[in-house]
Amino acid sequence: MAPSLSCRVCLDTNPMYQTARWRVDVVGNDKIEYTLPFNFRELKSSSRACSFCFLIKRGVKAMRRDAASLHRKGHCNLIVKRGRIIVQKSAPLEIELIRDKDGVGEEVLSRLQLFVADKDEVGGIYLRPTISDSGNFGILGIARHVPTLISTKTHITLINSWISNCLKNHSYCDIATTSQLPSRLLDISGSKDVVRLVEVGNLTSSVNRPSYATLSHCWGSNRIIQTTSSTITSFYGGIRATDLPATFQDAISVVRAVGLRFIWIDSLCIVQDSLDDWKHESILMASIYSNSYVNIAATGAADSSMGFLAPRNPLHRSIPLLARCLLKPETEDKSIFVRHSLDGLHQFYSTPTMLRNNTTGSWSKEKQEAPLLSRAWIFQERYLAPRTLHFCSSELVMECRKELRCECTGLDSIASNPLRDVQDISYDSWLRAVEEFSRLRLSHENDRLSALLGIAKVFHSRLMSTYLRGLWVEDLARGLLWDVTRHENIHNNASPISLPTKRQNREVAPTWSWASMVMTEGFGIVFPAAHDASFSKSPRFYPSEPASLFTMPPGTSSFDNFLETKTVSVNSEYFFATVFLPETEENIMLVFDADIEGMVFISMYDMNLDIPFYSGGLPQEQIWEVCCLILGSMTEKNYELDEEAEFLCTLVVRFNSVIDAWERIGVLDVRKDDANYSGIEEREFNLM
Repeated sequence: MAPSLSCRVCLDTNPMYQTARWRVDVVGNDKIEYTLPFNFRELKSSSRACSFCFLIKRGVKAMRRDAASLHRKGHCNLIVKRGRIIVQKSAPLEIELIRDKDGVGEEVLSRLQLFVADKDEVGGIYLRPTISDSGNFGILGIARHVPTLISTKTHITLINSWISNCLKNHSYCDIATTSQLPSRLLDISGSKDVVRLVEVGNLTSSVNRPSYATLSHCWGSNRIIQTTSSTITSFYGGIRATDLPATFQDAISVVRAVGLRFIWIDSLCIVQDSLDDWKHESILMASIYSNSYVNIAATGAADSSMGFLAPRNPLHRSIPLLARCLLKPETEDKSIFVRHSLDGLHQFYSTPTMLRNNTTGSWSKEKQEAPLLSRAWIFQERYLAPRTLHFCSSELVMECRKELRCECTGLDSIASNPLRDVQDISYDSWLRAVEEFSRLRLSHENDRLSALLGIAKVFHSRLMSTYLRGLWVEDLARGLLWDVTRHENIHNNASPISLPTKRQNREVAPTWSWASMVMTEGFGIVFPAAHDASFSKSPRFYPSEPASLFTMPPGTSSFDNFLETKTVSVNSEYFFATVFLPETEENIMLVFDADIEGMVFISMYDMNLDIPFYSGGLPQEQIWEVCCLILGSMTEKNYELDEEAEFLCTLVVRFNSVIDAWERIGVLDVRKDDANYSGIEEREFNLM
C-alpha cells in the first residue's frame, strides 16, 4: 500500500511517493540518486505547514548568512529561484541550488547537506510530521562533523584505526606487486630537528625489511630541496628539518605519529641531476609504492610550500539549525546541521572520470580543493600503494584496495574505485586505466609514458604479455583504435569540435600511440572498441614482427630500448581513400571511389583528425592519399528498423617519405556494405 502524502512540494522527501516528479539516475559508482525539483516560492509557502520544507528553507538561509560572514559574495548575493532535493541510500539529505544560464541550460550554484550529528548511532533520525500523523516520515542521514583544524594530535587515533582495520581485515591490501625496495630512504628516527638520507643496502641487519611511508605531492612552481650529485654526500650526514618545505615537514610528523622510522620522498630519494639514477628508480616505482606501509598524499596542497596540517577551508563547516523542535521526542537530544556537500569531492575517490555526475560543468571548484588529484603522477602512486591517506582542505580520506573511509562518513559505505583493483589485471582494465590517466595533467608532457611505467610493470608481471609504448601487442587492434574525446566542459564557450593542438615529438612517442597526443585540459583518450562488446578483431590484422622484439625488459639495462621503440610493423587488409582538407577545420572529408561495371561511385565520410591540420603538425596539402587499415569490425543496432549494420573499424594512415614509414592521422568507421571504396588488398605496414 502506497504511503499517504503530507506535502505536495517536497513529497516528504520520500521517493516512495511514485510521482513523475521524482527522477531516478544511476550516478557515480553505481549509486542510485533520486532528485525532485522545486521552486522557492512554493517552498516558502509550504514551509508554514511542512517540517521538511521549513528545514530546507532554514538551511538555505543559514548557508547564505554563513557565506556573507565569510565574504563569499558569489554565494550570498545571488538570487536563487529553484532547486532540487536529492536523496541517496545511506546518505544525508542534500539540496542543490540552481539558476538559469542566460536562458540556455542551468548552473548548479551550490549543493548543501542536511544531517543529524551523532558519533555513536548508525541510521537515520525521523522528523516529526506537522500535517498528518501517518507514521510515514522523511529521513535525515547520520554524518560526522569535520573538525576545522587537522593535526597529528587530533587525528592520529582515527588514522591508526583506519590502518588497523585495513591490516586486520583486508588480505587483499597486503598483496605486494614485487619484493624490490627503493635504493634510498629518509631516516626520521633521530632528532626532530634533523632527518638523514640512507642507502637501504647499508642498513644494519636489525632492519630486515624496513617499513616505510611514501609521499605524494605537487612540486609546484617554487624550487624545492633536491638531492643532487653535489648534495647527496651532505644529505647522508643529515638535513635540517627547517630546510624542508612545509609539506615534507607535515608528512614526517604524520609518519612519526604512525610509528614508522622511514619515509620515501621523490625529490630527496632520487638523484635529480642523474639521468641514470632517475631511470633506475623509475623502473622500481611499482615496488616503491606497492611495498609502502602507507602513502601520505598532500591532496589539498598546490605546491610543497603549503603543507597540509593547518586550519581547514571554512566552506564545509557545520552550521546548527536549532531545529530540535522538529525532531521526534526520543531523538530531541540531537541537533540538525547544514553544510556544503562533499559529494563532488567524494567522486574523485570513488568514481572514474567518465562516470562522474558532472552537473556543475567543470570540476574547477573540486580541483581547487584537491589539486593533487588532477596530476598524472599521482595516478600510479594511488594505484600501487596499498593505502593512501589524503589530506585535503575539506577532510581526511583514506583509500585502500578494498574500501574508502572519510571523516564525514560519506564514503564509508562505498567500495574503492574499481581502477584500483590490482586483481583485475586484464586488457580491458588496462584500457580503462589509460582513459582515466590520459585526462590528468603533467608539467612535462614527455613524462606521459614514464608516469605510467609502474602500473605497466604490474600488468606485465600478471599478463606475461608484451608491452609497446602504452599498448599491449596481444591487444594491439583495440589499442590502436584510440580516439580523442572531450570529457568535461572547461569553458562555457568552448567549441565542441576543438582538439588537442599538437603531437609529441616522435622521439617521445610515435603517432600510433595514444601517448603521442599533447592533451589540453578537458580532453582525454577513449578506446571505443573496448566499450563495444560486438567488436571483433580482423583475422588478417597482426604484428608482422616476432613478439620477442616488443617484450618489456626485465632489468634496467634495457630501459632505453623499452622506452625508445618507435616503429611497429603490422600486416593488415586495407583500402585507399582520399582526404580533402577545407580552408577551416570543419567538415574534413574522406572520400572513397570505386569503378563498378564502368560506373564510378563516390562516398564521402566526415572525419576527425587526431590533430587539426592547420596546427603545423600535419602536411598542409589540401588533398592527401591515405590508406585505411581494417583492424576489426563492430555492429550497430537500429531498433526502430529492427536491423543491424556492420562497420569496419579502420586506422587511417599516411605515408611519410622522409621517414619511410606510415603515420597515423586518425580513425574512421565505414559501413561494410558501402561498395564505394576500392578493392581490399593486404600488405605489411611499418607504422611510426
